[in-house]
Amino acid sequence: MGTLSVDSSQEGFFGKAVGRLIRMVRNIKRDRVRTEVMKNMNPLPLNPVVDCEVSYLLCFKDFDMGMIAAWFLLRFSTRKIKLRFFEDGSLTEDQWIQLKTLFPGHDFLPRSEVDMKIEAHFGKDSNIVKVRKQNPLFHKLVDIPFLSQTGRATYSDPDILYFTDPVDLLNAACSDSEISYFNRDMESSYFYSTEILKEMLGRTIPERINAGMYSVPVSSLDFGKLEKYLGEKPFSDFWKSWRVEQTLFAVLTSENGREVKWLPESYDVEYHKDVTKVPCKHYVGWIRHGFELEGLRYLLKKGWG
Repeated sequence: MGTLSVDSSQEGFFGKAVGRLIRMVRNIKRDRVRTEVMKNMNPLPLNPVVDCEVSYLLCFKDFDMGMIAAWFLLRFSTRKIKLRFFEDGSLTEDQWIQLKTLFPGHDFLPRSEVDMKIEAHFGKDSNIVKVRKQNPLFHKLVDIPFLSQTGRATYSDPDILYFTDPVDLLNAACSDSEISYFNRDMESSYFYSTEILKEMLGRTIPERINAGMYSVPVSSLDFGKLEKYLGEKPFSDFWKSWRVEQTLFAVLTSENGREVKWLPESYDVEYHKDVTKVPCKHYVGWIRHGFELEGLRYLLKKGWG
């Protein structure tokens, strides 16, 4: 595979204009690749016997990406997975129909239905309910574990593309282990450094966890403590930060000496991973275009049987 280009901030009028042109041309290519892949995606119905569940949080903008990512996870898995689709409230009726056609029998949880369940349990004036309205990333921290139908909550971001069976992730998802597993970030992306968080909380916080992929025991997330943290500084100052939900995952899953581990190195967030040698790749921010232009192109060339 060739080297995937990594985006960067463009300076000046000319630089920004060139950047826009590059993205426009690139997006046309991305659309073509997605269309080619989606033509070859057949429905994957729910198996009557389920080993474990894996959840996705979808939005209108990245709907195709998430649908494709979920399809390949299910296609390559040797486990019998139930997919659970959550959303941020932006999906259209046509998009829900697409999901239900492609994944018959799996779980579909519209935002409106989930809101009612969360508000009924925590109360409309709770910090948890308030922050969910301000920061959609909190659906990953609250909705998916709270509404899990098993003792574990397992999640995969829509921009994580699978190339083979993710055995380690699904072994964790199907286990009754008390260990929380995450993919490893390039660096610790919390709203404070782990050193400052240690001083504040009086204990060590696990480094470099990425909340884009996790499998955690539901019991590791104490929603009472979450409610308390959200009402106190510094957490109350960061409700809208993209780092707060990841920080709170690190804080909550490591409470009371609980064990937190990274998934194997092949699951790490890394720009230049060789897709021919890993089970998946997380196409974050600067390499998001690689989902189609690297990952899906590789799968089209390789085929998926």
